[in-house]
Amino acid sequence: MKEALVLITIDTMRYDDKIFLLENDGGFIDFKNVFATGTSTPFVFPGIFASCYPAVYRPSVPKLAEVLKSNGYATFGHNGGNVYCSDVNGYDVGFDFFKDRFKQNTMTGLSTYIPSYNDILSDFFKWIDEVKSEKIFSWLHFMDLHGRWDHFKYLSEEYRRIALKVYQKKSKKLEFDSRELSDYKNLRAEVLKHLKVGISEIMDFVGKHAEKYILILTSDHGEELMEHGNIDHLPKLYDEILHVPFMIATNIEKLREQFKSVKNNLISLIDLPVTLVDTLGFEKPKEWQGLNFVKKKRDFIYAESFRQKNSPRHDPAMRGVRNYCVRTLEWKYMMLDTKETFFDLQKDPYELKPESVPEKIKNYVKEILKNELKNRLKVIVGNKLSNKKEFKKENEGNRGEGFLLSELKGENYGKVVEFFKKVAPKTDKDYVILSLAYYNLKKRNEAITALKRALTINPGNLDALFNLSQIYHEMRKWSKLYDVAKRYFEIDPNNWQINDMLCDVYAFEGHFEKAIEYLQRALNFAPKEILPEIGEKIHFLKSKEKEVENKPKLAFICAKGLDSFLDDIVKSLSSEYWVKKYRVNNSKEIYSAIDWADIIWFEWANEVAIIGTNYPKIVGKSVFVRLHSYELFTTYPVKINWNNVNKIIFVAPHIKEIFERSFPRILEKVNWEVVYNGIDLDNVSFEKKEKGYDIAWVAHINHKKNPEMIIQIIKKLTEVDERYKIHVAGDFQERRYELYLKHMVKRMRLERNVIFYGWIDDMEEWWKDKNYLLSTSVFESFGFAIIEAMARGIKPVIHSFYGAERLYPENLLFDTIDEAVQFIISGDYNSAEYRSFVERYSLKKQIKEIKKILKFKSGRGN
Repeated sequence: MKEALVLITIDTMRYDDKIFLLENDGGFIDFKNVFATGTSTPFVFPGIFASCYPAVYRPSVPKLAEVLKSNGYATFGHNGGNVYCSDVNGYDVGFDFFKDRFKQNTMTGLSTYIPSYNDILSDFFKWIDEVKSEKIFSWLHFMDLHGRWDHFKYLSEEYRRIALKVYQKKSKKLEFDSRELSDYKNLRAEVLKHLKVGISEIMDFVGKHAEKYILILTSDHGEELMEHGNIDHLPKLYDEILHVPFMIATNIEKLREQFKSVKNNLISLIDLPVTLVDTLGFEKPKEWQGLNFVKKKRDFIYAESFRQKNSPRHDPAMRGVRNYCVRTLEWKYMMLDTKETFFDLQKDPYELKPESVPEKIKNYVKEILKNELKNRLKVIVGNKLSNKKEFKKENEGNRGEGFLLSELKGENYGKVVEFFKKVAPKTDKDYVILSLAYYNLKKRNEAITALKRALTINPGNLDALFNLSQIYHEMRKWSKLYDVAKRYFEIDPNNWQINDMLCDVYAFEGHFEKAIEYLQRALNFAPKEILPEIGEKIHFLKSKEKEVENKPKLAFICAKGLDSFLDDIVKSLSSEYWVKKYRVNNSKEIYSAIDWADIIWFEWANEVAIIGTNYPKIVGKSVFVRLHSYELFTTYPVKINWNNVNKIIFVAPHIKEIFERSFPRILEKVNWEVVYNGIDLDNVSFEKKEKGYDIAWVAHINHKKNPEMIIQIIKKLTEVDERYKIHVAGDFQERRYELYLKHMVKRMRLERNVIFYGWIDDMEEWWKDKNYLLSTSVFESFGFAIIEAMARGIKPVIHSFYGAERLYPENLLFDTIDEAVQFIISGDYNSAEYRSFVERYSLKKQIKEIKKILKFKSGRGN
């Protein structure tokens, strides 16, 4: 091997962590005054790899590895577990071999595994043995000092115990006492001892096998150890974080002398790529902003950081620089959380005594910001996003993704959304990025829609499946969570968080044995710091299973996808019964549920009830069938074996009337009861509303919902005032209606007045800006969306379908389109009255009635 260039970055290594013999022949040259461009990885790696300040970095800027590869170097990169210097942010570009041990949860950014330096060296030496090139460039990023040490086998049990405690306290932002701080420092020293062994192995190897070598050792940032009140690398810009070790070893004598001559100069890590490329005789990219520190002396360094509102760590300054500093060898000016601070470093090297900023320093800093750093500080995201051609090029090279994810890390979520409004997302990865922006803007519905689009393009996109699972878990949408998480599980059954979420689904549905099974699987793959929590959860579920063993067994059985009215009931009855919810696909599953239960509740009088009531082993059990609506207009009821049913439950009086007219002899065989659907008023926020221009329409879009009436009503409203809009929350279930409605919207020039959202999962978010709920249905059994709107204080405008007058006030019902328009434009509006009315349909009343019914055993008639 003729030439070897090796760059080692040790995450979170402080300047005073240096433990190597320096200045010996063949040893390291110790640079005294090298500073990072920020306080955490996303602020610094734009400088280390692309010679850019973080505010102006974008993944299209050529990287050091790209330049070297284009000049004949074989390239190796190994990121030991930090997403901010991973392929996610475009740092894999230019490497022939790039390994990223970061198993990323894109919603949270948490790493599930961090390898030790030994793991990385093993891959490095293997690659060296296999590569056929006379010139190599290798980058190794060690995370051993960053905080996940408890699984490192090279540490003793005592140190691993300390490591777990330290990590837990840091994660929870707990204070360290003096003993714990001492333990932490000793732990770091122990890790450094082992790292020194690894560095020596690399030195020995390149020294023996390379005719010429340059080996660089540095860190992306340091770590505060209570010097200014914290143990972390928060965006505070003090020297214990910015001042980094920087050492170079080379057997090229001329270079050694050059480097030794500047080792006391002020240097920024942004200068590293420029210096290397110049030294090797290559042309540097025009976008690079650093200096060749051998040829040009720096007067000051500049560093920046950003303090996120809720989580002050690991965020690149992509929305504009909030915290920044200018440092010379003599003084430091700092803008920290909008406050100016000044330190005279000759009198106060540890930055403990802030002073008022001298006027001449203020003026000096202003000139720096105005002139030399003008382009560095300007957040160019808006300009770059408007350049569609450039993005397409980046996206084709797999860099646009990293660029936009960098925006996400900087909380620049609005810019990401604006970008995709200008350049429509095309790939599944585009949609995942867009979903993350929406999610962090607290727009869950838009995030869900984007994730669904990603899965339409690529059903196996694990990021999309994971993040959609996470959202459904937050919303307690158990059935939807199950469907999505199960798809993930079928591809990768070893994700502990997916197993944990599936556990929660089964636990809620009463299948404790399955819940424990998934949780035990999670134990095999979870980080060690999570294991105690999982153990406690297993213990709780086993206790819960034992607790319900002697309770009556109640099975709710329904076809898959038809359990939308059950979860509140399941939750409410679980204190008195061992409740299991079964979403069934076949007769075998129906029979299994019946075999288990003492009491059976068939949700819907459909095929499932037909199969179940004709199962011989159901005889002698308490059986209830709830009939909603659509079953009335089928032949299902005549196929149900009513001799095995204790009661049929109708959700409204007019449903019972129609049933009796259609199937008069059935009610002679079976008892019946009317129990209205219930709404959990404790979890539906009420707000006093008033007249406005935003009208909600909520339903599956099909013939029963009479959607053609929407167009006629909104057209008449816009003739009164063009500000009226109708917001349609629902999925098209009939292709004819999709064609018709969109055609008529365009033909009647209502594109600005009719907005189709698709199916909405997070109605809490969606209802907020609505003034009216329009219902145009030709038939409803209950109209849950109407009741929910009223509970929120929203005025309903209801087409008077058969039975509507028994469910809602007469003054809210309309017969004609003109009446509907008049209801909306009139001044009559009373939010408190609407809320008060729906109290008759409370969940508490529904549960009270159901509990009475479940105790019913036999008899005929009502």
